[in-house]
Amino acid sequence: MTFGGAGNDIINDQVEVHELFPTPLYVVTLSSIREEYQDELKSIKRGNNVGNTISEDKQILNMKCFSRLKFEINRHLKNYYELIHKPKDKLEPYITQSWINWTGDNQFHHQHAHQNSLVSGVFYIDVEKTDSIVFNQDTYKSIQIDTDNPNCFNSMKYTLPLQKNDLVLFPSSLIHGVNDRIASDNERISLSFNTFIRGTVGSKEHATELIL
Repeated sequence: MTFGGAGNDIINDQVEVHELFPTPLYVVTLSSIREEYQDELKSIKRGNNVGNTISEDKQILNMKCFSRLKFEINRHLKNYYELIHKPKDKLEPYITQSWINWTGDNQFHHQHAHQNSLVSGVFYIDVEKTDSIVFNQDTYKSIQIDTDNPNCFNSMKYTLPLQKNDLVLFPSSLIHGVNDRIASDNERISLSFNTFIRGTVGSKEHATELIL
């Protein structure tokens, strides 16, 4: 990233600022998904969550009505690894658990990360036109400098706008949540999932081999 002069001082030198170790956020709209699951959604049992409700079933994607969606998620999960990790050896990512979240009037989805998972994801079954998910840095800053011009270096959070049928994949350690929802006629319905991998990572030579 290249910058010119800043502030009141005139700087004629060419300045480069490098973005080190960015966090991947994979977003795609599954526009071809047919909503075969709409009728079944009404019969799924709910339990209480922090700020909203969650399905009691934590293997939602094994339901027959979600078979096409599960196929598409697996396809993009593999693509995530090919684009971002570019593994030297063959790896097979797979879904470990999946569940539905309902967020209604004046509810929220608490800030959290996903343990015992490598890549997590959310598929948006039904959202408002102006909906979003908020990602937060978990890095402690001893000094926080206020700014009116947020960018990738000075921001502690990032708000990603969303629409119906969006699929978002991200590292499971990334903290995320949904802000309080104002009064609305529609519930926000999302399907979340965790994943892991099968295969071999590391190497025998460096004593880091792990067979999964």
